[in-house]
Amino acid sequence: GSGPLDLGPLDVETTAVLAISDRRFAGRSTGVRPMRDEHRSAVDAATRQILRDRYPTRVAVEEGLARVRVADLDRDGRTEILASREVRLRDESGGFERVVVFVISEPDRSLSAAKPGYRVVFVGLQLFRDAGPAADIVFIDQADLTAAEFDEVIVRLDDGETSRYAILRRDQTTWTQVSSTRPMRQPSLPSLSSE
Repeated sequence: GSGPLDLGPLDVETTAVLAISDRRFAGRSTGVRPMRDEHRSAVDAATRQILRDRYPTRVAVEEGLARVRVADLDRDGRTEILASREVRLRDESGGFERVVVFVISEPDRSLSAAKPGYRVVFVGLQLFRDAGPAADIVFIDQADLTAAEFDEVIVRLDDGETSRYAILRRDQTTWTQVSSTRPMRQPSLPSLSSE
């Protein structure tokens, strides 16, 4: 799905996901880079702007720690930021809910190298009840699965007691989900009958 709330299963009957960790077959080395203060600041600013845009009538009352990863997804020497954060929101009636924000930010090409900046290019959101089962969107790794300029991004989508893995791919202008596994029980829980 290409929309902000469309990180859902695709046609699971025709979808296959393959993971290869053996470096003899995986090709290039990882593009993961060290995180710096500028990356965390970019995530803070992006999170606040996304929440203002998507939930204008709600107030953020608690921001969890941002899990920030930095990777050179297109191998051009400039890093992209992949981050997720859980935020507790209060609505107009005083009720609470939580949202997980997952964001991919790319270097802003219009700024100079001396003054780096980032622009948000993908947002994934999972809204859940304050006292209900938790949700999460976690960056797992990058993978060079196609001849495209950008490596694909693998994320885990947690929803209560189940998890799915999805692959995000960037075309010329946008990131979209191109594959997803079936929901599966998290390792510490019993298996679903459909697995």
